[in-house]
Amino acid sequence: MKSRCFSLLAAAVPFSLAASAQGALVTGWTDANTAGVAFADEGTASPTFGTGAEGSADTAWPYASFPTISLSSIGNAITLSGSATFTGISGASSLREMLRMGLFNENGSSDTTGWLGYWLGNGDGASGGRLYERIDPNSGVFPSGTGASPIATATAPGVPFESGAASTYNFSLMLTRVADGMQIDSSIVRTSDSQEMAAISVLDTTVSVTDFNRVGFLFGGNLDVDQVRFNNITVVPEPSAALLGGLGLLALLRRRRIDPAGTPLRQLSSKTPSRTVGRGFLRIQHPYRSVQ
Repeated sequence: MKSRCFSLLAAAVPFSLAASAQGALVTGWTDANTAGVAFADEGTASPTFGTGAEGSADTAWPYASFPTISLSSIGNAITLSGSATFTGISGASSLREMLRMGLFNENGSSDTTGWLGYWLGNGDGASGGRLYERIDPNSGVFPSGTGASPIATATAPGVPFESGAASTYNFSLMLTRVADGMQIDSSIVRTSDSQEMAAISVLDTTVSVTDFNRVGFLFGGNLDVDQVRFNNITVVPEPSAALLGGLGLLALLRRRRIDPAGTPLRQLSSKTPSRTVGRGFLRIQHPYRSVQ
């Protein structure tokens, strides 16, 4: 029975790790801007916004849902990551926070207002990127500054967008539940030279939400961008303390199945001790000791 339980645990823990590490590609995109921006491949994790015509991807507010991930326990974490390729940026000024990306909870709302969560906006070479927390309650659209409060600003101003030809930007937003609140680590990187546009790490001690089920973005109108293409937008839950405890239990059980000499006990049990009857005594021949 113990052997069977060990086998089941050994099978379950790697499966849990694989599911945790793999995460999920985010699909099923919608544009929250009622003005509407033409987009394609919305059923994939790499949708495209804008037709390529001048400014046709401006003021898009794309979002998508995913199964709820809870950060209710210390050690729970979630990471939003991916990249976006911008083509035809011609905006010349005020491009701070023209790319916004965040993790949210719809907070029971039937539309795109009143959400809770966090969003990160880019720096522009003159001013640093900023990280915002949605206020509870609020009446603003999820990627807007209305109903949101800045909780940190990047110490460096960050580099600007590259205009003209296609340019790609990697991004990540990781939330980790810790004893004192929520640790937030975020980044937007211009891939042409690996320069940061918004690198922020901060501890939020006034957490308003611990469950997340939405991702959302904004492409600001000042970009005057012709097209934006996402590349493999992914949400990954990190192993919880319970899962790590399961790994420890697995290691303990495996250790107990090994004898001090390093021989698996299963192999020892398959060896049937022989018995020899001598004159006046019984000698038991054991793989490791003899008793007379």
